[in-house]
This record gives sequence, structure tokens and C-alpha cells, in this order.
Amino acid sequence: MRMLLAVAATLLATSCATLINGRDQDVPVTSLPEGASIVVECLRDGPRQAGLTPAIVKLHRSAEECRLTLSKDGYDNATVAFRRIPSRAAAANLAPSVVLGALTGLAASIPIALSDSGNENIMQAVGQAGYAAGSSVPYAVDERTGAGYIQIPERVELVLVPNPPPP
Repeated sequence: MRMLLAVAATLLATSCATLINGRDQDVPVTSLPEGASIVVECLRDGPRQAGLTPAIVKLHRSAEECRLTLSKDGYDNATVAFRRIPSRAAAANLAPSVVLGALTGLAASIPIALSDSGNENIMQAVGQAGYAAGSSVPYAVDERTGAGYIQIPERVELVLVPNPPPP
């Protein structure tokens, strides 16, 4: 019974960053003066309107090469580039991935150990492959959802520069 509870707890704790961060990140955007139009564009997505400052803009954590452009009549456009870095929440995958990997490796090698042809080298190879497959699950989930990442900067505060007067 305890083993079953341990397995259930491990499976529930996998992909920790997905549980902690979610797929999207809220980025507060402010400007001086307020009321600037916000356009967000990422590598695989076309530009999209995201409202007027001040606003909270949703960025997909999995998105790459995102930039945000603020524009307002009478002012120069201002652009901020985001960079995607690993989230600290993804580090929480370490414990469940070790346990899940060990359980998967054990489960994969038991049938070979119980068979008449239980070659020790084959059993070890299968166990290692099972461990590798099982331990990668939490990281794979967070990679797929993007939750293993954070977009930097986490907030945008810009002072818009007035256009120079015409000559």
C-alpha cells in the first residue's frame, strides 16, 4: 500500500513547473505616457494587438524570440526583446524524475529477470533504458508545455521619447 501511495505521489509531482508556472506568463506593461498601443510578436506567431498601457500581457512560456512594441502618436516606437531562460520551478523535477526513472527501470527489467533466459547484461541494459525513459518524463512535459521556462524581462516599464518637431 505504501509503495502504491509513493508511486501515485511521484506521478502527481511530475512536471512540477507545469503545476507551478502554467503555460503562460503574465507580463505587466506600463509606459509614460499611458495609453500606448501594445503589439506582441513571437517567432512562430504573427503580431497581435495586446491592448493599451497599462496592461497585463500574456506570453506563452514556450514562445521563442518574442518582442513587444509600444507605439503612440507623437512618440518614437519602443521595442523590448524577451529571452527565454529555464525556470527555477523546473529544478523541482529532479526528485520525481529519479523516483519515476527508478520505478520504470525496475519495471522494465523484472520480466527479463523472471524469464528463463534472464541474461544479466540484457537485464541491465533494459533497466538503464527504462530509467532513462522514466526519468525524462517530467522534463519532457515541462518542455512541451513551456512551463520549464520564464520570459525575461518579467515586467516592462518604458518612458516613450517624443518625436522631434518637424523642421
